[in-house]
Amino acid sequence: MAKTKALVRFEELAHRSEGDRVRSLMDSWLVYKAESTQAAYRNELADFAKFCRCSTDDALWSLVHVGKKDAHAVVLAYQTNMLADPPKGRGLAGSTANRRVSALRSIIKIARISGECDWALEIEGVPTDLHRDTRGPGREVYHQLLIGAEEDALECEGKAKLRGVRDVVILHFLHDLGLRRAEVVRMNINDVRQSEQSVMVVGKGKGPVAKRKKIPWPVPPDVWAMLLRWMAERPAGGVALFCSLHHAFRCKRLTMGGVNWIVKERAMGAGYENGKLPDGRSITPHGFRHTAITTILERSGGNIPLAQDFSRHADPRTLRQYDDARGVRVRNAQDLLMEEEED
Repeated sequence: MAKTKALVRFEELAHRSEGDRVRSLMDSWLVYKAESTQAAYRNELADFAKFCRCSTDDALWSLVHVGKKDAHAVVLAYQTNMLADPPKGRGLAGSTANRRVSALRSIIKIARISGECDWALEIEGVPTDLHRDTRGPGREVYHQLLIGAEEDALECEGKAKLRGVRDVVILHFLHDLGLRRAEVVRMNINDVRQSEQSVMVVGKGKGPVAKRKKIPWPVPPDVWAMLLRWMAERPAGGVALFCSLHHAFRCKRLTMGGVNWIVKERAMGAGYENGKLPDGRSITPHGFRHTAITTILERSGGNIPLAQDFSRHADPRTLRQYDDARGVRVRNAQDLLMEEEED
């Protein structure tokens, strides 16, 4: 991409930045947000810095102090680079570009409040499709991955057998319990309640995870038996319920990236090239939660309150996206239109 005059001035300013001042503002702004939210914002800002070919601190300093005109020119160039199809751009989804521009708007807002600048970033997001794909990979795919892990747990020896036991429990937690990936990796051994056959779950929400309320979540009998087996056979040490079995990270808490790899590896083992469905969709941990919610809606005749109890979505309107994805409402409307009027 050819450099514009604004980007040249931006980079020149970055070389003599006082980035620690902007970083302290950013840290103060992020401190009361959830750890996952903090990490997401830092990743979005790091991507902007990569586009500007400098460190995050220097990129943000330049953005704040280069002036309204040049800052808008640089952010517009960044937005265009994200959205344009290759080779001129990166061909990212509109929702991704909007998140990253929104993060920059937030930085400018906190800088303006703090007196570092006197203008606002007025670049808006681009229109996106509000209907997410909530189908998930489907129950057949889930069972294929589960069978592969169960076979390892029954037939293999050593680390492969232990990995199979762990992966069986994780797959059940993602689908049968409807847990989010972050909720799975945050669990500790003492979150398992033997007397109640339940696990304590830290749900999605605002603020630091340590301050969020844990709720008991029942575990089905078959899953409970496998969970107890994992707890008895897992390597000793550490407080995390699910730990890595890699020799370099033994007993360390399993990361969200680790759960991604478990699902992808199991999917590839089941014959899905590069962990993708034939239609190109990736098989992901969160997809099994989508599948579970969709199945509940299908089998309950669209009982949204029941699905909300299971999914723990704060807003029932979120469940409408799952229900609409089934096409049931459209078919019901079509049936009404096709009914013949009685004489």
